[in-house]
Amino acid sequence: MPASTTRLRDRWNWRDTLLASGGGLFTAGFVLTLATEPSAKTALAAVFGLALFASLPIARSVFLARGAVVAELDRDGIRLYDDTPNVAMHKRNRTPLAEVRWADARRIVLWRRAHTARGLTYRVTRLGIETNTDPELHGADLDALLLEPGFGAILSKAFDNDPRDGVPAHVSEALARRSVVFGASGRRALAAAVSQYAPDVPVIDARKAGGEQPIEPAKRLRTY
Repeated sequence: MPASTTRLRDRWNWRDTLLASGGGLFTAGFVLTLATEPSAKTALAAVFGLALFASLPIARSVFLARGAVVAELDRDGIRLYDDTPNVAMHKRNRTPLAEVRWADARRIVLWRRAHTARGLTYRVTRLGIETNTDPELHGADLDALLLEPGFGAILSKAFDNDPRDGVPAHVSEALARRSVVFGASGRRALAAAVSQYAPDVPVIDARKAGGEQPIEPAKRLRTY
């Protein structure tokens, strides 16, 4: 018998690894400099450097350890919680971005949105909910929707950016608006949780366009 409520929490991701590695390298460098050239000036520079380069990964780790809830599932439905404006801190809003009853859910979907920062493009996995009233986008239907006058304006408002900024063509407007950042390493735990409450609702990996795959549930549900 499933638990009355299952909560999936934020997880460590590759960006945390990158920041932690960078912070560790800078910390080691400052400590080595202080050890080889002990002086008040070197000590001050080391303290400043540690505060500048080590504080972000440490703060991220602290908030990650607190276990912000990304998704909450129960017998009635599923709720998704979005990042707070300070996305670097692994904090989530307390009010759900999306709340859908199982009777209205068509699919639970993982997809990727592209981001560009300082000339580098990277992709972030997002978790979204498709409902029974959402349009199914295939071929000509997808092309027609992308040309609708109001479509771009809605997405622009949702993402505070260009209409299709980072949103792949196979992701609908409704799914894009009803999605939150999610660690892909938790996909099998997600599938296991959904199967407990709504075994007829598929959990789909759509991170690659044209390559949608059902996600196999984990044999043992670990929600962290």
